[in-house]
Amino acid sequence: MLQNSLPTIIRWSILLGLFTIFGCQPEQRPEGLPILVPFQLTLTQDSQPLVGANVQLVSEEIHFPVTGLTNANGVARLVTYGQFSGVPLGTYKVVVIKTETEGETSNETQTQPIFIYSLVDPALTNRATTTLEVLVEKGKKSTTLDVGKSVRVLIDTIEPSKM
Repeated sequence: MLQNSLPTIIRWSILLGLFTIFGCQPEQRPEGLPILVPFQLTLTQDSQPLVGANVQLVSEEIHFPVTGLTNANGVARLVTYGQFSGVPLGTYKVVVIKTETEGETSNETQTQPIFIYSLVDPALTNRATTTLEVLVEKGKKSTTLDVGKSVRVLIDTIEPSKM
């Protein structure tokens, strides 16, 4: 009987070894990472979903980055530390960045200026000046924030390179 089960034991050992080698093990959580709760943040602008905006939740108490990108419905899937779904409980300032670039570059040289515009109020793009806040608390799974009127504010110009 031991003779018949030996190949099975060897097969399971090899499989376990392969899972370990190729990363099929639980994600390693950073030390001090608090418990994360599912939380959905929806952003609107002019009563419409804000699509393609980068979102960052910033807190004085929580020192792990919480980020997301809004989808076609304006909903950001928030992740902590770049890979862990969910958000630590707490109060956060909300930073929202959505830009548009105008101008072209060729593969070799830039011949025209490139203009970069913010499509949200530039005050919302900075943790020191944003007026948006969200409270992530037990039992609260989502919230909707409005970023105000549509804007198109020039925030940077990249001049053609000189050769």
